[in-house]
Amino acid sequence: MTLTNGNGTGDLSSGWANDTSINIDFKFTDSNPNYTPQGRIKCLNGQSTDSGMDEEGSGNLCFFTSQGTGGSGSGTLSEVMRMTYDNLVGIGITNPGYKLDVSGDINCTGSFRVNNTALSTVATSGAYADLSGIPDLSSYSTFSGSYTDLTSKPTLFSGSYTDLTSKPTLFSGSYTDLTSKPTLFSGSYTDLTNLPSASGGEWTTSSASTVTSDIHHSDSGSQSGSSYTSGSLVTITGSMGPGGIGDKMGLLAEHSNRTQAIGIGYNTIAQVGATDNAQLVLKSKGTSLVYIGNNIATPLVVSQTSVYINGNLGAGVSSPSARLHVYEATGTTHGANKGTIIIDHNNTGGASSIVFRSKVNRSSDYGYIQYQDASSVGGSGESARMIVGTANDSDDNVILAPSGRVGISNYSPADKFHVTGNILASGNITAYYSDIRLKTINEYVKNVLSTLDKISVFKYKCNDLAVSFGYDNSKNEIGLSAQEIKKYYPELIDLAPFDSIFDSKLGKKVSKSGDEYLTLNYERLVPILLQGIKELNANNKAIEEKNKVLDGKYNSLEKELQEIKKYLGK
Repeated sequence: MTLTNGNGTGDLSSGWANDTSINIDFKFTDSNPNYTPQGRIKCLNGQSTDSGMDEEGSGNLCFFTSQGTGGSGSGTLSEVMRMTYDNLVGIGITNPGYKLDVSGDINCTGSFRVNNTALSTVATSGAYADLSGIPDLSSYSTFSGSYTDLTSKPTLFSGSYTDLTSKPTLFSGSYTDLTSKPTLFSGSYTDLTNLPSASGGEWTTSSASTVTSDIHHSDSGSQSGSSYTSGSLVTITGSMGPGGIGDKMGLLAEHSNRTQAIGIGYNTIAQVGATDNAQLVLKSKGTSLVYIGNNIATPLVVSQTSVYINGNLGAGVSSPSARLHVYEATGTTHGANKGTIIIDHNNTGGASSIVFRSKVNRSSDYGYIQYQDASSVGGSGESARMIVGTANDSDDNVILAPSGRVGISNYSPADKFHVTGNILASGNITAYYSDIRLKTINEYVKNVLSTLDKISVFKYKCNDLAVSFGYDNSKNEIGLSAQEIKKYYPELIDLAPFDSIFDSKLGKKVSKSGDEYLTLNYERLVPILLQGIKELNANNKAIEEKNKVLDGKYNSLEKELQEIKKYLGK
């Protein structure tokens, strides 16, 4: 890995002159830019006094962490580990002299191994002046007990030892030798004296484009076009794909078993693990929100319990023209498990609804469309209702009941159209049929005048019982008695609508109260009245004929009277 710096300040402008170090700082996004970084990786040039080297092209790699001091954002970066140009590693020490040089205690929950052989528990103590040599443990598997001198000491370490009376435990297990040095770097580089080319194929600190990056990688020698003008900490360019399955990824984060993996291409983040059906999850932390949008706006906001859309939502259409725009190339008919929009409720006797709220009295004034399982919410039985209504005016609701029955202000319509209240129509109301081709005549209605003469016509007001059923007794009415009409023409009598309910078992309407309150079909009384008119007309014609005969007789008598008077000389 090659990191190139022009002036040691993070500016990747040019050259090696006066190079001292390159820093990669790690800051959380919510940190003040002036705060001390939480972590740092520093590469020291061989000419730096801090590097311990004078050789051009050599360098140390240092790792720092920071302990903050609260809200002030100040803190101190402390070096934790250093990797030197000659393959030495120091922990807590800036000038390691060995492959691993640690300043402090080491705790190992497993075993130390030399040439694949575990070293048993070893106890040693005292001061060590030098550990630069390679210990030879070929004839020792473990060490224990107390040593007062090391006149005839095993060849564990080179250097001199004065005392090991109080000895620390350095190793456990069994080591045979350490003649084979561990490899600090994998690949073709054991040191950094042979720097890879900055033109491509490796990590560098200089982008091939005109915009510099703190870290840049490309798998090709050149790039075209203009890079992101504001620069970046890390840039990956080259022959990657958009980011779908089968594309070469720019960045891959995968599980150790590789069943799940997140790949990032140049315009896609995808789940590309070996598992056929693997999740891709985007999460925030705690009560914070997840925002999804573009460089202009973030119309989709997700919280713990809701999804907020600041704009139009399209289903099947990429440019919705309404808050909710559903497009189907081929429409969907209704079914138990299909529809353009499906709204479920999962409680017996429950209801689902769509509510339209007003700006005025929003808490109480609204319209709605509601589907419920029974005639009342929480009820039982298969008597579902579709209700179109308004709050505060429940008597204005329209109810679509089973068997195609519609109620206006009536939740249990007894017939195809059942209205509780008056009906006003500016046009005609056409009902039933009168075509003679559809009728088989049983008998003709005759002699209605005598019957009509027995029926009383009267003025009335609703009594208290009628008022209890919702009728208004503030005005006078003119009407007939259904009971009187029923004696002569029972075909004109039906159950009063307010006392009617549809019995699904019987398949007909019945008295809701059981008292069989009646009403008269006044329009069916018209044929009776027409027959009465015809009978009156016939009577008038008979009288007219009689009058003609009487007129003839009168005229004849008048003539005779005139002749008699004339004969008598008067």
